[in-house]
Amino acid sequence: MEPYYYRLGEVYDEENKGLIADIPFYLRKAREYGGPILELACGTGRLSIPLAREGFDVTGLDISKPMLHYARKKAAGLDISWVEADCRDFKMDREFAFIFLGYNSLSHLHDLDSLERCFSRVREHLRDDGHFAIDVFNPNLTLLSRDPDKRFLVNTYEDPLGRGMVSKWESNEYDAKEQVNHIRWYYELGNEEFIEKLDMRIFFPQELDALLKYNGFTIEEKYGDFEGSAFNKDSLKQIVVCRKNEGG
Repeated sequence: MEPYYYRLGEVYDEENKGLIADIPFYLRKAREYGGPILELACGTGRLSIPLAREGFDVTGLDISKPMLHYARKKAAGLDISWVEADCRDFKMDREFAFIFLGYNSLSHLHDLDSLERCFSRVREHLRDDGHFAIDVFNPNLTLLSRDPDKRFLVNTYEDPLGRGMVSKWESNEYDAKEQVNHIRWYYELGNEEFIEKLDMRIFFPQELDALLKYNGFTIEEKYGDFEGSAFNKDSLKQIVVCRKNEGG
């Protein structure tokens, strides 16, 4: 079962209400490349909805029915196509000028087969002159090597369902062989505590570039932040914009 975080759109949005730095970036890229636009793993529409408000033709695709249900509710009055599908296995009768996977969503794909299937779907649905963007963590070795028996406070917030204050703690254990960070979230709500699991694939910079190259893409730009700074060894993010190879 997908984590609590992804089962309740209200909780997802409350936990990410401060996450806004990427919105202007995707708006700039949308203005540069035009539409139609496809957001893969769109969640509650945090990025799709601002694009639609700017007048772009937007499709948001996600595998989570509850997240899409909440996205539709938030987007009332906007003309957005919401598609419930796996980013590794979808088929639409149209091509897009801009496709993107935001906010570390690629890290939900842990194995090579999943990555290749996703990239294949992107190539099939991307116009020959279109652009594909990904943003993921730049691996933080200090975080990955933390003591797995220690918990670290992530945030506290008022439960959006009216059940009181929530404290969210985190531990993690990194599997270097599989390059997967096994995250455990501990939610404290009144006298109740429950644990959720989230496993995130880690992509090292040269690895990510090679994956894109050998899956039919040419990297045009790589940024280290959403302000457009060039990627470097101290960057917190890997933000890659690419095009598919000719004949791809």
